[in-house]
Amino acid sequence: MFGQLVHVRRSDAEVFLPPQHRQLGATVLQMELALARGAAERRDHAAFAAAVDRIDAWLPRLYVENSALRERRDALQRLAERPLSLELPVLGTTLEQLRALRAARSGAGAGGAAG
Repeated sequence: MFGQLVHVRRSDAEVFLPPQHRQLGATVLQMELALARGAAERRDHAAFAAAVDRIDAWLPRLYVENSALRERRDALQRLAERPLSLELPVLGTTLEQLRALRAARSGAGAGGAAG
């Protein structure tokens, strides 16, 4: 009797997409992933974090909440917290490392020849 009077629906933003809209949602998710990748390549942390937030908002709308999805979402958040900057080597350090390697090899070769 109450089924005819009361209809229960979710009212939050994370509503699971109906089957006819899942392909569109998957396409939007792919676009957000591409935007996140581009922001990471540009080292644009603000754009990367925003794209990750949008990706995280789409995932529960496309996939059933379970432990695997939670693990993926947690990994995504950890990735978003990592710095996008690179530590570039200081000019000349590679040459110094090559000289040290050469010196170590020539020292080992001289010691082995004398024994």
